[in-house]
Amino acid sequence: MSFRKVEPDWTPRSLGNTYCSPACGFGCKRTDYDIVVLEAAALAERMGPEWMPRVWENLGWYYEVTKGVAVIHAHRYHGQILSYTAFFNTVPQVVAHSREPEDALASVLKQSKAMEQEITKALSVLEYDAIRLKSMGVLLP
Repeated sequence: MSFRKVEPDWTPRSLGNTYCSPACGFGCKRTDYDIVVLEAAALAERMGPEWMPRVWENLGWYYEVTKGVAVIHAHRYHGQILSYTAFFNTVPQVVAHSREPEDALASVLKQSKAMEQEITKALSVLEYDAIRLKSMGVLLP
């Protein structure tokens, strides 16, 4: 007997005013989906060029906007936007939370710039070694 792993079906289906996938099963509403799609597009436009909206379902409809490794996630409760979390998905990940998406992003940028300065300072200690290795024919980035 062979066992086959069956992947859950996350394809939403319309049934009356419900717009929900079998994997979710929460009974998500089409109006909730439509609102979230509009809010996601508005946030992407608000944040500027190249920000892309992403909408998904998991016991309700949610959204975020992305640009490269940056993500801004909107926290909603009963149709109200409560706050935003910005993620800079690098190693280490940088995260900031605020009531406004611009403030969350600014905090992530500030933290990331501070980390960049620390790394640059740490690398300067090895400058002599980099010159020496290069003179020995070792390829450096």
